[in-house]
Amino acid sequence: MRHLILVFIVGMWSSMGLAQPDYKAWDVFLKKYVSASGDVDYKSIKSNKKSLDSIVRSFSGVTVSPTWSKNDQLAFWINAYNAFTIDLIVNNYPLKSIQNLDGGKPWDVKRITIGSKNTRLTTSKTISYVHNLRMHASILPSIAELSLVRRC
Repeated sequence: MRHLILVFIVGMWSSMGLAQPDYKAWDVFLKKYVSASGDVDYKSIKSNKKSLDSIVRSFSGVTVSPTWSKNDQLAFWINAYNAFTIDLIVNNYPLKSIQNLDGGKPWDVKRITIGSKNTRLTTSKTISYVHNLRMHASILPSIAELSLVRRC
C-alpha cells in the first residue's frame, strides 16, 4: 500500500508540471535546425513550425520546482530562453535583427508563460543565472553579435 501511495504522489507531481522537462524533442530540433557553428535555419523552422510550437508548449507547461538542483534549474531556463527566443524570431521572420522588435527591447515584453505565470524572456530567474558574458553566450552564441537573425 505504501508503494502505491508513493507512485500516486510521484504521478501527481509529474502531472502538475513539477517534473523535470523531457529535452528529447528539443535536442532533436536543435540538431536539425542549428548548425555546429550555432547558425539557426529560421527559414526552415518557419516552414515547419509544428515541432517548435510543441516544444514551446512543453516549456510553458513546466513549473520550476525549488527542489530541482541549481544545475537543473539553470538547464531549464537556458533551454526555455532559447526556445522562446527562436519562436519570437520565427514568428517575425524575416527580419534584420531581433532588436528591431518592441522598440529594441523584445526581451522585456511579457509574452511567454512558464507554469501559470506570464513573464518576459529575461525573467529575474534568467538574469540571476545568467550573470556573466560567458554564460550569456551559452544561451544563444550569436547574441554576442547583437544580431540574432541572418537572412537565409
